Amino acid sequence: MGSGFGRSYNGGRSFGNFGHREHWGRGFSPYRGLPYWRYGFFPFWGDYFWGISPYAIGFYLNGFNYYDNDGVYYKYDNDKYQVVPAPIGYKVKKLPKESLQFTLDGVPYSYYFGSYYIFRDGKYEVVPAPLGAEVDSIPEGYEKVIIDGQTYFTLNGVQYKAVMRDNVIWYQVIKNNNQSSEPQNASTNEPPMQENN
Repeated sequence: MGSGFGRSYNGGRSFGNFGHREHWGRGFSPYRGLPYWRYGFFPFWGDYFWGISPYAIGFYLNGFNYYDNDGVYYKYDNDKYQVVPAPIGYKVKKLPKESLQFTLDGVPYSYYFGSYYIFRDGKYEVVPAPLGAEVDSIPEGYEKVIIDGQTYFTLNGVQYKAVMRDNVIWYQVIKNNNQSSEPQNASTNEPPMQENN
């Protein structure tokens, strides 16, 4: 199931979502001044769905069942699926082709839909957002605040600051409150799955 930039994301609309939002993203926008411009067709972080794409790859980690739908992650809990960041420590063989590549303090990273990866032992491993990283877009679901004329965005405990680079707005990680993105307590709503990546 593809979820590339500029294409309609088909990973769950027909299954129905619920919660505080009545829409599925805001659509792709070529205007890079919008934080979510690459991910407008994607679901919001934190939203819940009754079902997900049958092509999503299931795995079990930290006491929860997760699903990876081409770089968009869901956690199964209480008979529903919540859009979440990729859990820290999860490894995949390959990333979506639209992933952003960058190097920070000599370490090469990959970034996609709010999650960060490093290549280790032949796979891409999810790691916490590194301080100082600059990305071109962040998923919807963030909180926005303006302090003394500076705009900040917080998404799952990671705070970004809007910065200018070559006359284009980027989003720099300035704070990360998470040692791990997911709680460690177990869910008993569905039996554990075997990892198949």
